[in-house]
This record gives sequence, structure tokens and C-alpha cells, in this order.
Amino acid sequence: MIVLLTAYTFADFDGTTDVYDVLQVTFDTARANQGLEPREESVAPFNQPSGQPQPGDYAMPAGQQLHQLCGGASGYDLITYFTDGAGSYTTTVDANNVPLCSYVAPAVVCTLLLSAAAAGSTITATVTGAKGNVLFSLDGGTPQASGVFEDVLPGSHQVRADDDGAPNCFRTKAVTVLPPGAEEPPVIPAGLPAAFHFSLHPIWHTAAAPMGAEVVLELWVEDQPDSETFSRVLTERKLAGVSSTVTFRLDLVLRRLLRAHVPEPAGPMLCSANRRNFFVRTARLNDVTKQPGAWSTSSLRTVVRGGLPVPYQGESYFGIWAQRQQLPPFLTWQPRRKRITSGQPEWLAWLCPPGTSNTVRVKTRYTLAAVGGSPGPAITQEVVMDLSGGRGSRYKLLSIPVDSSVAGLASVQVWLTDDAGETISEVFDYVVVPATERTRYFLFTNSLGGTDTLRTEGRREGALDTREELAERIVTPDRPAVLGSTYVLSQEATRKIKQPTGWLTTEQLDWLQELVLARERWEVAAGRLLPVLLTKKTLTYAQDDSALRGYTFEFEYAFEPTAYANLP
Repeated sequence: MIVLLTAYTFADFDGTTDVYDVLQVTFDTARANQGLEPREESVAPFNQPSGQPQPGDYAMPAGQQLHQLCGGASGYDLITYFTDGAGSYTTTVDANNVPLCSYVAPAVVCTLLLSAAAAGSTITATVTGAKGNVLFSLDGGTPQASGVFEDVLPGSHQVRADDDGAPNCFRTKAVTVLPPGAEEPPVIPAGLPAAFHFSLHPIWHTAAAPMGAEVVLELWVEDQPDSETFSRVLTERKLAGVSSTVTFRLDLVLRRLLRAHVPEPAGPMLCSANRRNFFVRTARLNDVTKQPGAWSTSSLRTVVRGGLPVPYQGESYFGIWAQRQQLPPFLTWQPRRKRITSGQPEWLAWLCPPGTSNTVRVKTRYTLAAVGGSPGPAITQEVVMDLSGGRGSRYKLLSIPVDSSVAGLASVQVWLTDDAGETISEVFDYVVVPATERTRYFLFTNSLGGTDTLRTEGRREGALDTREELAERIVTPDRPAVLGSTYVLSQEATRKIKQPTGWLTTEQLDWLQELVLARERWEVAAGRLLPVLLTKKTLTYAQDDSALRGYTFEFEYAFEPTAYANLP
């Protein structure tokens, strides 16, 4: 017979007011073949006034047993078998004893929390939320009551904590012990990014140190936006000067880690290639051992590929528009109320300022052409973007395609609102005009980190310039002259394409400086983006004569001649 010495406390268990009743659950395998279920219950009744301590001995008198189980006609009858230990027993039935027969002990939930950290060769583990006794073990070893493990070898280890107060309750934690003299891993700054930078602006970090002290700086950059994994990309040492400070420049490294965002027509999306979070940490080096002391870690910051004109580089990007009492604009210098054709590939980029809600709505209003002198109807659509991932919306960069493919369009307007419907960006207005047989589209990255589109209407001219050189090969005794092998032909081919833009306004010519200075350009052809290299970059964007004029640029595709010979 197996006895589980588990006590439950009930109020009014046997009809008496304010008493304790102690249950002793017994599994009597010897009597199972006499019709008693294996789930028997043996009760040692004990009545004690409320507030008094329960007895410590729950055992029945020697030779006596009291077996109880629930069943009978109602399913809640308490059937009692009282034995005298000599082989005889009496049976009583307490009909419909719901308080006892329907009682289910509440489930015990595991609430154990484990934390563990390494300091030198010692690992210290602590727990909270334990329901019972806790034992700690390291790498599957012998459990112990203490959470301290000393003289642990360098490497990765696993700490386990087991709580016997809840069923199957345990927690594990991976801990790394560094070799002696190894560098301390960085602590990733918590919270939202505290600052925003353009990569084309000087980015400085200043650390305080006594004059003559040597300071080491580490620059850590996020592997992918919102991935929360960082890699060290720069380590630099400097001596503190008479100002007791050391200044490090970061933008020259950061700008090389950012790439152009290649736009996609699928819908609004987060830009990834041209934006990163980063932080730095600095420490003073020991004068003798040259080992870093305590590290000082900066707050998290965000960098975006792009920059403002020189007169504004010392100002805050968002502060400029706040001073002008304007909503943050889209990242482009192109003229507002731009003319586009139906289906023209067009994108807008927008940088989320501090305070942007984690839900942003991209609004697009389509106004149809007027019919019979009456204004055309307008249709507004919206796309909801969830920006709650990672560190939230602050300084995230959005790429928004402009859909002008709706038939019969007269104009398109694009703007952003927050979750409450308040407008948070400028309203960008497009006028839809018909395309022609000469209409072509060129995309390029602008200086603010966005993507602009140039629509050209001029007549294209293409030329293929080749240069050949014929050199005589030297004939040697071991290489006799063979017909056709005494000369070597070298051929170099260059494809030059002249593309006039068509008539442009002074404002449009000014904006085309972005095309000339862009690092990436593409021509849209047959649904593909063909990379373009400008071979001639002269642009006369301003003259005293303000009449309309065009701009012709020469370019070639960034492929080998044989790779693009059959392109349209």
C-alpha cells in the first residue's frame, strides 16, 4: 500500500463550522481486486477549531484502516470502508457528498525566473518566483542548493534551476566564461535611439580623459535594421590632449557600410540598406598593460545614408522644419506638383521623427479627370504600416511607391497620418499627363537618402565607338610563324548614348544636380532596372536667361558590351 501524506484544508468539510479536515490519500494495491478502485482515499478525520495548528501525525491507529472513494448512483456518493485489520469491514454511504467528491486541488503554475552571469571564472545564478526548494546545476552536473559555481573553465556553459514546488518546473540559462585577459562583450544600450545623423555629415564622438592618457574607442553597428545584433567595425586609439578630451570621427566608416535602397513597387516598406543603428564605447588603457579599463557606452544612435547642403549641416534635420513650423517633408528636392505619366515609376521616402506613433497610415488620393466641366470624383485609399518592431518607429525610413496607374487620373496626392488620423507629413501633389512614344524613365538616389525619377521626352542618339590595335607577334624558333597567328588584334568598344530631357523649368534644372551627383542611377527598361554610368556630367543649371531649356546627358550601361548589345 502506498500512502501519500498530503494534507488539504477545507472549510465545513463535514458540516462543522470552522474546522480543519486532513486528507490522507492512499493507493491500496492489495484491495484493488476486491472492487476498490486504485484511486482510493483514506481519511483520518480531525476536527480542530480554526486558528489552531494542525497535528503533525496523520497516522491511523495501529491495525485500523479507513478507505473512502466516490461513486454510487449520483457519482458524488462518499462510500466508506472501515476495516479492523482482522479481515472484516463495514460499509457506509454518505449520499451526494458534493463538497468532497467534486473537490479538485488547484494546479500549481511554474513562475520560476532564472538569471545568471559570469565574473571571471565564477558563475552566479539567482532565481525569483520559486514555489518550493530550488536546486542549481551546471552543464548537467550534480544539483546543489547554492547558485555559485567557482573555477569554471572558459567557454559556453548552461545553468539549470529546478523548483520542486511546481510540476516540471525548471529554467535554463546560457552563460559564457571568457578566457583570462579576454575583452568584455559590449552592453547594448537600452531604449529608443537618442540621436539621428546623416552619413554625409561629420559625426564626432568625444570622450573625457586626463591629458596624455590613451583612450580606445570601439564602433558597433547593427548587422541588419532592428536585428538587435551588433558587430564591431572600428577600433581606434588616441591620446588625450590639453583639453582633457579625445575626439573620434565616425562618419567616414559609417558611410561605407550603407548602400542604396533599390525601390520595389510592391507597396510601402521599410528601407534597410541605407539605415543602421549604432553605438560606441570607450575605455582608458592601462599605462603599463595597455588593457582597457571600465568601458563607457554611449546611447543608441541612428545613421541614414544622405546629407543636407553645407549651410544646414550644423543644424538638426527635424529642427529645421520645426523652426519653420512645417511638417516633415518627404526626402526629395524635386519640384512639388510634379508632372508624371500614368504608371510612371515614382517613389517617396519619409523619415519618422521622434514622437511618431507605431502605426502610420499612408494616404493616397486619386482625383479623376473632369467630365463636362464638372470636377472629377476623388477616391482616397490608405495602407497601414506597423512600425512597432525593434525599437519602435523613431528614425525609421519608409519607401512609398506612388501609384498612378488608375485609368482617367488627373492628379495624385500622397501624405501620411498617425493612428489618430492627424497629418504628420507634407502633402505631395502630382499632376498626371499623357506619355509619348519617346517617354523614358531614369531613377537615381538623391542626396537625402530617397529615390527620384527623371522623365525624359527627347530624341535619343546612340553610338558605338570602337578602337582596334594590331600588333605583330614576335616569331621565335620554338614558335614558328603560322598563317594568321603573327598578329594580335586588340579591340575596345564603348557605347555612348545621348539622351535629351526635353524642355525643363529653371526649378527642374536646379533639381537635376541630384542626377549628376548621384552615386547610383538606373534606366527603367522592360520592367528592369539597368544601372547607368554618366560619361559626361556637365550641367548648366542656372543662367540669367530664365527661358525653358533642356539638358542632354551622355551615358552608358554598366555592363560589358556583349551583355547589353541587344538591349532596347
